[in-house]
Amino acid sequence: MRYLLILLCAVAVPSFATADEGTEEEVRYALEDLARCLVAEGPPSDWVAIAHVLVKRSQAVGVVPSEMARRYCSMFKVDTPRTRWLRQLKWDSVERPDSFPPQLWGRYKLQWQRACHVALLVAAGVLPDPCPTAWHFGSLQDGRPARTQAVSCGATRSRFWSRPKGPMI
Repeated sequence: MRYLLILLCAVAVPSFATADEGTEEEVRYALEDLARCLVAEGPPSDWVAIAHVLVKRSQAVGVVPSEMARRYCSMFKVDTPRTRWLRQLKWDSVERPDSFPPQLWGRYKLQWQRACHVALLVAAGVLPDPCPTAWHFGSLQDGRPARTQAVSCGATRSRFWSRPKGPMI
């Protein structure tokens, strides 16, 4: 099944299909931290929308989605036991990282595999963007970024907002 999804993505999107741009190592480099961010930032119901926000932002500044995830997602800015475990997850691997608590691996293993697939399918353009005008995401506690409007992304727990409007102050 995994290889069928990868083949589907390779056919659907030229940027991952060409021999010089789509090696497994390059895909891992471009998407591994995006997948880690998905697991850290929201429930699976939010992942497609979050991934689209990060992919759009990465394209706007010319970096790979994982670089944007490292710039944007809090799990790369704080050091807790949970963020250390999540940063040790390896692209599309079902092996438990050594420091990952064995009692938690059963729950996270399936989430991790799904997050890798979502990251790949969003980056490949296979999954449609549920909220094309969303540019930011966060939680209720994060508050609304300045000069933005709320954007509906369907039944999500995370909050989504538009690009900032008006002059920069």
